[in-house]
Amino acid sequence: MATSVLQPAEFVDNWQAGKTLAECNLRMFDAEDSCDVTFRVGSSGDEIKAHSYVLISRSCVFHAMFTGSLTEKNSVSVPEIAPKHFRQFLLYLYTDDTDIDAQNVTALLYASRKYAITALGAKCRKFLKINLSVDNACVILEAAYRFDENLLYKKVMTLVNNNGEKSLQSSGFMALSQELVDKIVESDDLAAREHVIFTAVNNWAEAQCKRQGREVTPENKKSILGETLMKVRFPLLKPTFLGGEVKASGLLSDSERLKIFDYRDNPGNEIHPFNAKQRPAYNKLPFHDVCRFQPQPMFNGCTSGRHSISFSTSTDVMLIGYELYGSPIFADIYSVTSYLGDEDAVLNCIHDAKDYEDLHDTFDVLWEKPVAIRAGQWYTLEVDMCGYHTWCGTGGRKHVVCDKGSVIFHFRNSDLSKNGTTVFEGQIPSLFYRLG
Repeated sequence: MATSVLQPAEFVDNWQAGKTLAECNLRMFDAEDSCDVTFRVGSSGDEIKAHSYVLISRSCVFHAMFTGSLTEKNSVSVPEIAPKHFRQFLLYLYTDDTDIDAQNVTALLYASRKYAITALGAKCRKFLKINLSVDNACVILEAAYRFDENLLYKKVMTLVNNNGEKSLQSSGFMALSQELVDKIVESDDLAAREHVIFTAVNNWAEAQCKRQGREVTPENKKSILGETLMKVRFPLLKPTFLGGEVKASGLLSDSERLKIFDYRDNPGNEIHPFNAKQRPAYNKLPFHDVCRFQPQPMFNGCTSGRHSISFSTSTDVMLIGYELYGSPIFADIYSVTSYLGDEDAVLNCIHDAKDYEDLHDTFDVLWEKPVAIRAGQWYTLEVDMCGYHTWCGTGGRKHVVCDKGSVIFHFRNSDLSKNGTTVFEGQIPSLFYRLG
């Protein structure tokens, strides 16, 4: 009689033991164990496999896709989302958790909307509320624009514009599409000095040349920029910058730069195709002050009336207003009119009479429109103020160095001053300016 041989029982890998539901789902997803759906993702059509049961259990959209009359049979195309971002989306469906960051938040928000995953959408919005910053704004802006997230796009564009200089100097700006670079540079709402805008545009064009495998030449940069180049407001740039950085970039011809120089000396000249209008958002930029006197003023030293001081600067600036002393005894209302001109020549009224309340011993007079101050040229600021006697500054200086030496203000007495204001004492303790 033949003897039967007992075969060992087949080994079973009990990998499920001790794991949570999320951990089991993640293992099935990572191992592609028993998957019955294939997603072809991104422009490259990368394959990512999944389980229809999980998809159906998490999304009404997937439920309709895989069980309804228009059932998808095994393959689903998702060309608009990058594979790494779509994988993060699927991880959320499998585990109720995923890693959200500035690179993927807009893609996940788009996927949550497309597939009706409201809880993930809420997580994305919470992330944006807490983590949206100037540093990552351009990255999120690009994605919001690509995925038609209009509300998010408007919110982020406002952040980019309000923090213009930091946005333009961020790494995210260098990776923007040409269409968005154009929208940012064109905007009146962009709060940035024009030389910062030009530098960002030039750097972006160079980076784009390299991304496209093209040599970095003026011709290639112009080709890439197209109409965006003329949305830089070249007439607002300093002559030294036009003759230095702009010339070196090769983005303007000699005749174009000469036309801008001529326009600066003769503002009535035709300047097309250049835009010479100051961006209104320029007024949102932080301003600097130059303090003429010692911190502690003298008690009750100045009368109301006309006060004048003459000044010049070492570099071009935009003067936006000045500071005045108020009453040393009680809060008062002062009516102030501002005049400015070429030293002791006929002065122009640049700010009609307006009432200001003295609440903290001094008050600021800020103009609606900044005034361009040319380096080396002498100007006289005259203030006609009506109100109670005021504090009086002392210990004035003829020369004041500002912004770590980048701007030097020079002061001298004005013959128009009739109420005791001089270089060394009196009214107008500070001038307010922005760098050009």
